[in-house]
Amino acid sequence: MLPRVTFWVEGGSPLGMGHVVRCVNIAGELKALGSQAHFLVNDERPVIERVKAAGFGFSLARLGDIKAMDGFADAVVIDSKKDILKILSDLKGRGVKTIAIDNPDAASVADAVIIPSVNLADSRRGPNIRSGRDYIIIGRNFIESMKGMKATGHGLPLRVLVTMGGADPNHLTEKVLNALNDVEGIETTVVIGPAFKSKTLFARERLKILSNVSDMAPIMRQCHLAFSAVGTTVYEMACMGLPSVLIANYREDADDLKGFESRGISVSLGFHEDCSVEDIRRAVRRFLEDGLMLRNMSAACRALTDGLGARRVAGIIMGLAKEKGVNENAFIGKERC
Repeated sequence: MLPRVTFWVEGGSPLGMGHVVRCVNIAGELKALGSQAHFLVNDERPVIERVKAAGFGFSLARLGDIKAMDGFADAVVIDSKKDILKILSDLKGRGVKTIAIDNPDAASVADAVIIPSVNLADSRRGPNIRSGRDYIIIGRNFIESMKGMKATGHGLPLRVLVTMGGADPNHLTEKVLNALNDVEGIETTVVIGPAFKSKTLFARERLKILSNVSDMAPIMRQCHLAFSAVGTTVYEMACMGLPSVLIANYREDADDLKGFESRGISVSLGFHEDCSVEDIRRAVRRFLEDGLMLRNMSAACRALTDGLGARRVAGIIMGLAKEKGVNENAFIGKERC
């Protein structure tokens, strides 16, 4: 019988969709390995639609709901920064293998902890911890879109992407667009996420608004620069060679901002309450005036990851589900992103 894996994850507003999207990416790699995947998700329409669109079955269950633990699979993946130690302990008591993503505090209980990050503060060590650029989780669509893509060059108008995640809880989209409204020499594409709540309509020349986008890779491929928040999208943009200007939704994102900036893939504007309209204008003008900076940052983006993190994580999960140890190299090809 094929090993079965359950993904327990939450998303929507105000959590955003990053945790859900990367679990779907891992589930896709597990499917290629011959494993069956099922999702436990919160009752949010964007989350349900994303899982259904990927072709996976799901059930509704609040994270930590004891009733949902009956009849679990061979392995359970929980992607959450919440305190999940009790959940993991209960699952292990039932003989279920447990994998935690983006939650280093779970290392004392989980069979494996995956930390997909280039932030040095997240470079934890331990026999059950896997962290760093090799575990950055990116969908296959980005890898495929990179094939045959030429290095990003500087040109006018500067094509700017504004994508503030699935929810944009602090309305950063409006803030950025208001700042860019009077900047000459740019064309702006705005992507509205599935959990986006604002009803504001934006109107300006050279502005394209997109919503319910199923594949961001072709859009990123056409742009020179992106404004975004801290999240999995930063890694997707890097895979596409797209430098970013980042504004944080939360003060605790400060370490991530430093990590991205130290890698040369992003410019940080800090916490959103501390970021002014002039800060945003100044950032885009730097890229308008300095083509070398843009090209160097684009090259740093491409060098960040090989794009195979989801496959490595799937190999780890598969090994645990089969109780045959960790197999990080399962299904890893030779292509690079």
